Amino acid sequence: AEVYTLNTLLMALLFWRAIIWGELPTQSNLAWFGLIFGLSLTHHGSAILLAPGIAWYLWRKMIKKQLDWKGLFRFFLFVGLPLALYLYFPIRFLQSPKFNYAGTFNSQGQFIPLDLTTFEGLSGLVLAQGFQPLMFGYSLDALLSQVLDLWGHIGRSYWLSGNGPGLLGAWSLFKKNHALASVV
Repeated sequence: AEVYTLNTLLMALLFWRAIIWGELPTQSNLAWFGLIFGLSLTHHGSAILLAPGIAWYLWRKMIKKQLDWKGLFRFFLFVGLPLALYLYFPIRFLQSPKFNYAGTFNSQGQFIPLDLTTFEGLSGLVLAQGFQPLMFGYSLDALLSQVLDLWGHIGRSYWLSGNGPGLLGAWSLFKKNHALASVV
């Protein structure tokens, strides 16, 4: 089991709720849209990459007077509700679990756990600070080579089954609804 299947499901639900709210802009649909975005953020940090598109979509709705400041506040309230699930980590940490994956290894291979009862420890876990040394492990030349290799593999592996139909669907959506296509 891996996190990506649920992450994909949550993103699909998020896009679906964005479409539903765009076609029927009720407070209930807006709340579901926000709640699913909050769940996506709680589940996997990569969901933050959807935030610029969602902000653009909400801004477009505000310009068209389909969303007011009160509705925007309600949206962010529902985004914040699932984020309260992070409060479980300090509670569980205080019970001294036998297994704790929140931390890093030092140069001698010794595990240094994060103290999840502190703001620094909890934010370190949520923001995946343990992975930051791995983020810039390539020189710029090697990174460009790796990115080109990656796109070559993706193109060869998924063009017919995913990328081609996906790009066709995105183009079709863009022609139909510019505001929603900017979210996707």
